[in-house]
Amino acid sequence: METDVLRKARFLFLANTDFNLYNFRLPLMKALVSKGAEVWAVAPAGEFSRRFAKHGIHFKSWRINRRTLNPFSGFSAIRELRRICEEVSPDVVHAFTLRPALYAGLALYGTKVRFVASITGLGNLYLEDGIKWRLARRGAEFFLRRAFARAQKVIFQNRDDLEYFVKGGMLSGKKSVLIRGSGVDVRKFCPGMFSSEEIRRFREKEGLPEDAVVVLMVARVIRAKGVFEFAEAAGRLRKSKTVFVLVGDPDPGNPSALTEKELSFLREQGVVLCGFQEDVRPWLAAADIYVLPSYREGLPVSVLEAMACGLPVVTTDVAGCRETVEPGVNGFLVPPRDGRALAEAIGRLVRDPVLRRRMGEASRRKAEEEFSLDKVVQAHLELYNGLLTELS
Repeated sequence: METDVLRKARFLFLANTDFNLYNFRLPLMKALVSKGAEVWAVAPAGEFSRRFAKHGIHFKSWRINRRTLNPFSGFSAIRELRRICEEVSPDVVHAFTLRPALYAGLALYGTKVRFVASITGLGNLYLEDGIKWRLARRGAEFFLRRAFARAQKVIFQNRDDLEYFVKGGMLSGKKSVLIRGSGVDVRKFCPGMFSSEEIRRFREKEGLPEDAVVVLMVARVIRAKGVFEFAEAAGRLRKSKTVFVLVGDPDPGNPSALTEKELSFLREQGVVLCGFQEDVRPWLAAADIYVLPSYREGLPVSVLEAMACGLPVVTTDVAGCRETVEPGVNGFLVPPRDGRALAEAIGRLVRDPVLRRRMGEASRRKAEEEFSLDKVVQAHLELYNGLLTELS
């Protein structure tokens, strides 16, 4: 149960992009503001930085190299973060993703600030193999142990990641918390958000044939999201009445970002590249099937949004993704890095509109019952309340 400790408390939210904070953490930050808390967003400055002010949230720029987890090369980022914390003097620092969590844990040593880390996915460091990557993981985990030692709580979005860190001895089970995903606003994302006429006009405007089955993927255009498997499935199903649509931009700060030549290959396979879209809801409304062939996730927001919109889902049987699909009920799970299996699962849905409708209805129920934004925000507020009460 909440007390009034959230009122007048000062929170600092930390991430490696302003996009991350604005698109995934804004409802939580707004909930804190509504309770009288002072909230700061700290991330590298970008196109979303100025938007926080209209929600009563302060923004402070922070420089960070996203291509390395090496705290030695990140020393300047750690030092700058320490200075920012001294200026803001927060009661709680909440860092999202591995790198900000690592840097925050090291920057806060010797302070009394409450520190919460959210591990929203393990990224390329845990996807690649070879001696170079194994050594990099060992080095990163050495420093993560020290960062987590400084944390009061470490939040995980799926049980696979939680168990990996606890069994690996990087933190105690008492510190670990499972909050499944960032949540989805089931009122904003819903099957009836656009009329059939609006959907028809949107399809026409975007060149999507009225009788085609639209297979949609919303993700950063990087290898780790499974974009090449998506393209392979598009190529295999080219003779069917399908349109494969990929909404999202390449991420230059990610080691697995695609080159221009690789983007051309996706187009050659029949994938329609639509770039970043501020509002993905029209695309979800126009789609018939949602696909995310990712190699690993925390818990993918894009899948939750698709589920809330009543779409059947085809995704991979990997950490994070498998949390969203009950095989045969609201979609299918396929092996990662397997374009043939992906095409077979998509093809089954393409050929069976009754199955698409049944699974879409099950997706909507699952989104409402398990992943609603209200539940996720409330879980975080209760966690903050407990920290501020226990340690005050």
